[in-house]
Amino acid sequence: MKLLNHIIASVALIGCVSCVETNGLIGGNLIPIDSQYLIFSTEMPIDKVEMRMADSLSGFSDSRIVIGAVRDDVYGLSTRSCALTIVPLIDTVDFGNVQSVKSFHLHATFDSTATSQAGQDRILQNVYAYELNSDTDWTKLMDANDVAGKLGHQGTSIIKGTPLINGADDLDLEFTPAFARAYVDYLNGKILSDSLTFDAFIKKFPGIWLETDVPTGNGGRLNSFELQMNFNSSQYYLEDNYGKITLNTIYDDTVGAIDTTFYFYVGAQKFTEIETLFTDYKTGTFPQYAFNVTNHSTRGLAGAAADKLYIEGGGGLKPVVAAKTLIDLAKKAIADTITAQGLDASLLAKTIINKATIVLPYDMPGDYTDLDNYYPPRLSPTCRIRTDTTSTFMGLTDASSENEDQGNINRSICSYTPDITYHLQQLLSLEDDNDNLIRGNYDIWMLIMNLVQTTTTSSGNSDLSEYYQYLAYQSYYNSMYGGYGGYGGYGYGGYGSNYYSNYYSYMMAAMYASGSTSTKTDYQLDKDFYYRTVLCGPASTTEVPKFRITFSIPRQ
Repeated sequence: MKLLNHIIASVALIGCVSCVETNGLIGGNLIPIDSQYLIFSTEMPIDKVEMRMADSLSGFSDSRIVIGAVRDDVYGLSTRSCALTIVPLIDTVDFGNVQSVKSFHLHATFDSTATSQAGQDRILQNVYAYELNSDTDWTKLMDANDVAGKLGHQGTSIIKGTPLINGADDLDLEFTPAFARAYVDYLNGKILSDSLTFDAFIKKFPGIWLETDVPTGNGGRLNSFELQMNFNSSQYYLEDNYGKITLNTIYDDTVGAIDTTFYFYVGAQKFTEIETLFTDYKTGTFPQYAFNVTNHSTRGLAGAAADKLYIEGGGGLKPVVAAKTLIDLAKKAIADTITAQGLDASLLAKTIINKATIVLPYDMPGDYTDLDNYYPPRLSPTCRIRTDTTSTFMGLTDASSENEDQGNINRSICSYTPDITYHLQQLLSLEDDNDNLIRGNYDIWMLIMNLVQTTTTSSGNSDLSEYYQYLAYQSYYNSMYGGYGGYGGYGYGGYGSNYYSNYYSYMMAAMYASGSTSTKTDYQLDKDFYYRTVLCGPASTTEVPKFRITFSIPRQ
């Protein structure tokens, strides 16, 4: 009987609880009216989108050497050439009494390729190498398109024969005896750790220029080779991606002539002690930088987009939406909503942007494989901040937030939809005479990001087992909008105080433990490879670019 009473009591209690009404408005009258908001969403076409050449992108790369040429009916000819230094790995250069230079060889491991059409992956291409002009100044800022023409080269080949690459070969260059001998004779006896001596050396031998032949018709290929030295820190030797010069020389007359070998590396902008190089490699990459120059035939297409919006890789055409266009669209949409709701016009200045998205649609290409080959996996919204001496592209989406669309391709709805929420909120707070607004520093550039797979192989060094590989985003808080509250963004791809910058700043401490290998895939700014993307322009008869915003207006 007692058990039955407990059961009845429990059922009654559950019944009472189930009858309790939940009122979500309780306490609502305690919130001040000016802290309550009305939320609205709207979408409008963007009637002004430009195509501009990305002349301000830096040409420096700390990972790859890129050479090649491709041609197609719409985008014409696009080429990649590379300039880089050749520097000894030793401080005090003592070649002895050189009898002869037996060989001067440079090797770079194959990385990847990009083609303009199917069937071009394994075509044969000639490789040419020339000496850079003596007036080359590596301290000057240079863009990827080298618009100012600061890089020039001589017309005489400095390599034996004409090397061929087939889209899978490593890059191997054998320098001519004349170039090798001049190089050796100048360096012999020099102490490169002395900055004046090193500067004089770079003035005398500024580096080499690499290029391939140009296709006569449509087709061609871009080729990427590894730049960074592959150093085995456990066995303490170079495995790949270095230069080697072999001499017959006399150090001791009683011994006579002997053969000896010296090592070089490419892309150094200043001399670094070999011990420092190989110590720093444990926590990062070597200070090696190739300058990859892009050239495009599409400059004549730059300007206002009509029915089509063309995008290409390198320093070629990129979509740009003017900040003033977005400000005008947003203010009109908000003002129209305020009027329709019978609210006071002054509330426009108090409106909060909850979300702002640029929608860039495309028509499905006739060949669906084009999406894999020629449409970038991400179009990242950025601002190009220019001063009299520097130029930096800064990302507008928070790369660490899963809730923000970074601009990834959405194949299900055939569009790119990057978010620019914080940027729009800041734009609406600017006065019309704001200098950065007038200069176009807040215009939105859509830059190409590519997925890059990075493989880290352990060296077997147990001393480094406490380190691990990690990816850190480089933040530029309070550097973009100044007095308007600051902004957290990510600078990349420009040139200026650090013209080797990229979208992501990688701080890698590899966990060298027992010969294991780890692979990681990350997004990186891509200015090296080939894209031919066609988006819908403002005059398209199918879809057009749109501006989608969600905003909150205070209640009165």
